[in-house]
Amino acid sequence: MITLKKLDQVLKEKYQMVVGYFTIRDLKYKIKKTAKIKARGRSLITGRKKTVNIAFQDFLI
Repeated sequence: MITLKKLDQVLKEKYQMVVGYFTIRDLKYKIKKTAKIKARGRSLITGRKKTVNIAFQDFLI
């Protein structure tokens, strides 16, 4: 099972991006339904908008 904390951690470590609580919650439910999702947030490095495609396999580590 994917937790909100785990999802937030993967986004920060692997993709260097930050998203809000509601976005993480929405992504958690979307990831249960599909194998791949698109996440939008802010880059940790530049602070600019960033969009990434995330596969369910990223969370099976």
